[in-house]
This record gives sequence, structure tokens and C-alpha cells, in this order.
Amino acid sequence: MRIGLVSTCQTTTPPQGYGAELATHELAQALEERGHDILLFAPEGSLAPPNGTLYEIPGPILAEGEKQLAEQIAAESTVYWRHGALLKSCDAVHDMSLYLRAHELLWLDGWRRSLYTLNGISYLSPFTKETRHNAVVVSQCALEYAKRGWSAWHGSPYDHGERAGTLPHAEVVKYGCNTDFYTPGPPRENFVLYVGRPHQAKGTPIIVKLAKCRPDLEFVLAWRAEFKDHIDQERAILAAAKDLPNVHFVGLPAERLAHHTAKRDLMATCGVFLHPAVYVDACPRGVIEAQACGAPVVAFQHGGTPEIVVPDETGVLPPLLPGWWEREPEILDSLSQAVNAAFKIDPAKVRAHALDNFTADRMAQDYENLYKRLVNKETW
Repeated sequence: MRIGLVSTCQTTTPPQGYGAELATHELAQALEERGHDILLFAPEGSLAPPNGTLYEIPGPILAEGEKQLAEQIAAESTVYWRHGALLKSCDAVHDMSLYLRAHELLWLDGWRRSLYTLNGISYLSPFTKETRHNAVVVSQCALEYAKRGWSAWHGSPYDHGERAGTLPHAEVVKYGCNTDFYTPGPPRENFVLYVGRPHQAKGTPIIVKLAKCRPDLEFVLAWRAEFKDHIDQERAILAAAKDLPNVHFVGLPAERLAHHTAKRDLMATCGVFLHPAVYVDACPRGVIEAQACGAPVVAFQHGGTPEIVVPDETGVLPPLLPGWWEREPEILDSLSQAVNAAFKIDPAKVRAHALDNFTADRMAQDYENLYKRLVNKETW
């Protein structure tokens, strides 16, 4: 099949650092390996698969606030206005952007062979209600939120009051990752690792507080602060941890391959991977990547994370209690016990779980089945 894959205008595909654009990149590669012809619509500096074609779209968008919103919508609309005929020449179009304008405009034009994946963080659906068809979400948790039109921040201390359009129906395709790249490394070391954005919603302040309670453990925090709010959070986190000898910060490189390689090498050697997100993280790729590297994961029973963490009788998923921010001692004790349990999990079991469930090829096969439905003029 000839597949048009529309990425976000926010950053390149794959990204220099974090973002769902990495899933778009790995999906493109896996689809090509399955024999499909890939047309990738993404900003300058993006990478098409070896035999695919890159069609540049405006981006990255660096503005903030309402101007950012307007520029992103305009940039995503450009994909249709500039490449509409090319999109319609495809057997199927897959829109993985943020505002889904290519899918929406194709649908309004009467062309039905397109689907879209809702961004796992925002759950923003197309503006026009009549175009909210052929939706895909990345977890059962995301499906429940999308049906209600809730944002990922709903019910958290960081609730922005956002609401997205409700969906009548959506298919579920969980993320996968390149398990040939994300692999176990040398013998594992006795440290707890966090890799991700420095942000309160990601639970980074909790990690520092946990480190204070567990001076017997080494904690490594690794990231590259890209945006102003992340830089501000980084300052606050490093200030809070400056007197803790068991907390170590690793700045990830800016260059794309070096960034992802450094991240992978840490995941491949850590004893436990910590993901204490306190908002509804629909299907955190970092957790999937860490498991592919054989790292046992400690995360809250919150969002889509329980759906992807390796099952274990020791129960390494601590509960996220209602009003957790008012019950800090209980949360820290629960996290501490979960870390102890995670250190006992066999990394080979964790790696096997990732190979069985979260390869890029499995993700590509799931989407391939949906593309075939589009070719057969089925919609949902």
C-alpha cells in the first residue's frame, strides 16, 4: 500500500529529544519493512525511512500561547492545501499531528480513506464534529477519556480546564518501539533512573523527596530541558536536590542520535526505571523503551501505564491515592516499597514482555489492519 503519514509541525520526526514524533518515525520504518510505500509529511530536518519520501511542511513552531495555536493550525492545514492531490493518491492517509487538520480537511472534501491517532497527552480531536471518525487512541485509558472529551490533565493538580471533542468510537493501538535499538546493556547497576521532561506533572519533585527518604539508593535524573517551563522546573529540582549526595543529574546531548543513545544506555544499565507521572499519561513511550532495555518499572496505577507495565506478583505499581498531594507520606512509603520489589524482578522477563507486546512491527501490523479497512471503504 501507498501510505501518507502526516507528522506534527511542532518538531522534527524523529524529534531531537522527547515526543510522539519518535513513534511516527518508528512506525514509518516498520511499515516500510513490511513492504509499504511511505510518504512522510514532516518539517525540514525530519527523516523518511530509507526508501520513503519526505515532503516538507512548515515547522517547528516556536511561538507561544495563542500565536502558537494559530501557527500550528495554519501549518497543519498547509499539508492539505499544498499536498492535497498527493494525499489523495495514497491508499490510506494516517494523520499523527496535533490538531489533525489533514484528516479533517480530507474528510470535509469527501475523501474517507484517512485515519488519525489522537495525541496521547492532549486527546484533542478534530474541530468539526462530523469529522470525528476513524480515530485511534493509544490505550484503553485514552479511549475512556476521549469518549468523555476530557483532557489528560482532568482531575490532576495541573488541570487546565481543557475539554476536547467527544468521540463516538475509536480503535486502540498501543505504541511500540525499536526493540533492536532499545536493548539490555552490560550488567545492571544498583541505581534508580528517571528519564523525561523536568516537570511537576511528570512527578519529578516526588523523586527528590523519595531520594531524601532513601539515602541508601542512588538516583539518576536525565533530561534535556527544551522549553522555558522545563528550564524553570530544572532549576527548582536541582536546587532541591543540591544537598543530596545520592541524586545525580545527567544532561542528555542535544544531537539527535547521541541523545537517544545516551538515554538508551542509561535505561539498559539501571536497576529500576521510575515513572511517577501524576497526570493521565496515556501510553508513556519511556516506559516501553525502558522495558525493552530490561529495566523493571515503578509507576503509579494511573493513566495507561498499568496497561503496559510487565505483570508481576510483587505489585510494583503503587496506587495514586485521591488527593495524593495531601497524603505525601503514604505515597512516598508506597513508592519506596515498590522500588524494593522492582529490584527483585528478572530483567529478562521485562525484556520478554516488551518483545511480546511492544515492538514497532506489532504497532505497524495493527495499523496495517486498519489501513486495509480504509481501502475496503470501512469507517468507524
